[in-house]
Amino acid sequence: RAGEQGRGFAVVADEVRKLAERTTSATKEIAVTINKIQGETSGAVASMQEGSAEVEKGKDLAQKSGESMEEIVAASASVLDIAGQVASASEQQSAAAEEIGKNIEAINNVTMESSEGVQQIAKTVDDLSRLAENLLAMVEEFRLE
Repeated sequence: RAGEQGRGFAVVADEVRKLAERTTSATKEIAVTINKIQGETSGAVASMQEGSAEVEKGKDLAQKSGESMEEIVAASASVLDIAGQVASASEQQSAAAEEIGKNIEAINNVTMESSEGVQQIAKTVDDLSRLAENLLAMVEEFRLE
């Protein structure tokens, strides 16, 4: 009787030992898996921290970009104002140049008229000189000695 019970006990003991070995093996596998998960979690945390830092940098760059755009808009408005002033000045210069052109044309006309007048005066002086010579010649004929 004891032999049969001993064999049953031995079978149970062998199964308990195998179960203990499998439990130990499974525990080791679980520990390895937990270590892997912890490593991957640490990597994920580090990646998230890097991502967070990059997002912060991106946010700063976006803010600086917005400020730069505001400066560009202000500079563009200033350039537009200056361009308007230049256009206005150009219109004024064009009007002044047109007025100067008209005045030069008027001066040219007066000069031509003056030249014609001077030519007429020269002709008249020439005619008067001939008349004076003729008168002198006539007076010479009537001169009494």
